[in-house]
Amino acid sequence: MALKRQWNVRFVFPGDSRDLPGFEELNRWDLAGAEAAARKALEDSMGTDGPCWEEALPALDGLAAALLTAGRHAEADDVLSEALGASIAILGHGHNHTHDRLLMLGVASLYQGLDREALGCFAAVASFRKETFGPDHPATLQARDLLAVSLAEGGRLDEATALFGEVVAGFGRVPPHLNREPHFSAARNNASLAESLRGEGAAPPAGGAAGPEDFPGAREAGGTGEALEAGQAGGIGEALDAVQAGGAGEPWAVGKAWERRFFFMLENPAEVAGGPDPARDMRAIGDLRGAEAAARKALSRRRRKGSPGREAEELTLLDSLGLTLVMGDRHAEAVRYLEEAVSLSERTLGHDDELTLCRRGCLGLALAMSGRVGEGLDHLMSLLEYRLARRGPGDRMTLAVRTNIGIVLAHDVGRLDQAVEIFREIQAATDRLVPPDRDALVMARDNLELAVAIRSGLARSRRAES
Repeated sequence: MALKRQWNVRFVFPGDSRDLPGFEELNRWDLAGAEAAARKALEDSMGTDGPCWEEALPALDGLAAALLTAGRHAEADDVLSEALGASIAILGHGHNHTHDRLLMLGVASLYQGLDREALGCFAAVASFRKETFGPDHPATLQARDLLAVSLAEGGRLDEATALFGEVVAGFGRVPPHLNREPHFSAARNNASLAESLRGEGAAPPAGGAAGPEDFPGAREAGGTGEALEAGQAGGIGEALDAVQAGGAGEPWAVGKAWERRFFFMLENPAEVAGGPDPARDMRAIGDLRGAEAAARKALSRRRRKGSPGREAEELTLLDSLGLTLVMGDRHAEAVRYLEEAVSLSERTLGHDDELTLCRRGCLGLALAMSGRVGEGLDHLMSLLEYRLARRGPGDRMTLAVRTNIGIVLAHDVGRLDQAVEIFREIQAATDRLVPPDRDALVMARDNLELAVAIRSGLARSRRAES
């Protein structure tokens, strides 16, 4: 079934979409091949004692992607319901990937004309992401864009138009390098369509506009109306329980370590040095696959030549590849190239050179994100000491290092209070920058709000457990 209007519906798959069985076939629009690859992966995940969920969940995601793309929305709905149930059981209500699957289930509902069910899913995800990532995070805005689409499909054009306007304004505040495209373009197109429909006086679809009071019992699997109300009220565990089984819910839970999407600050040593970076433009528009390919190709060409005295060029390429992998959440891979860059920089420039220390800062963040927190903090503290001595506490580059240290501390439950204080100091210092830096202030504010929300969520969970 098609949507009533030509909305631009975009969403992301849980984790790295390139790891989904059938992704390569899907990328070539070989839908039969994508479905076959996903079903084969699902079959292979089944053992004598049941499925290996580490393999089965990506296979279910890949199968759902193939079915959604092929327009087989009812079948995708069944697959996603299974994936969502497993995700809740294995990862928990508060995990980002669980909400990614709930969002996909909402898309399947939307395309089946189940506007009320879709609205409940999108409301729950939007509320979770706002609480977890902040109001202006691209993931939050993407969920709110889909929420507005479901409102418009249900005939609530005035509310949808207002929400589209908020989403477009929010994307306008997101720095371009934070991968806001193509969702920003989708939101702008949707906002324009809603405005034109409202101007034409488009009538609500048959059945009238749906309201939250209409929702209980709307879905056989549970009360999506309860999900919508819980999502609006901030009760994320309750919202997911309502969609899955109509249950009473669990206390709000914090997602696993690096699922908490703070705005970290990556310094590119090539830009500090003024050197060329072959992948910079592609990273800026969010094309991380293209950026990785460009960096790998240039690094391979440089090493084949083997020209002595070209260490600066090799360092730039190692930096470029490492930073691209960090931005793609492939932290263990990034560590390999960033460690190589630090070692070469120490040999050629010296241990105390600013570019060497800058590379140590990048390596420190990647190490911490890959689970080697102690080593990561050591590198970040070395860079901070240098920046404080050379640039002072209020310098933009000093604040960038402190931001990354705060993020690492925020992932250690015992040091959340310390992280909150660091983020407060960073926000105050960023507010005093001359000339003002609006993007940096938005990031500082969002990081502080997220750290405070995580601390509050943990406190609520502990109270509930006691």
